[in-house]
Amino acid sequence: MNGAKPGIIMPAVPIVGQPFRQEYAACEAEDMGEVVATNQPVTVPAGSFTGCLQTLDTSLLDPDLQEHKFYCPGVGLALIVDLGSGVREELIQKAP
Repeated sequence: MNGAKPGIIMPAVPIVGQPFRQEYAACEAEDMGEVVATNQPVTVPAGSFTGCLQTLDTSLLDPDLQEHKFYCPGVGLALIVDLGSGVREELIQKAP
């Protein structure tokens, strides 16, 4: 809509170092992701998980915004770490 382009939330076959555009609407939404690791352990209040995919999410519109996100098998997004502030958003309970 209005020249916006579709993005990718997650590559089907993630490769370390692989960049991908998450969304694109010029001067409105220019978010990027990059696969950082494919086999990370993650511990959050909801539990400990292995084999998690780690991404680095950035925005071309806000160069100071950098987040690591961890997606775990059978769980989805389990952890977000803001690299600037160190603030963590953690999964507190798995869905039944």
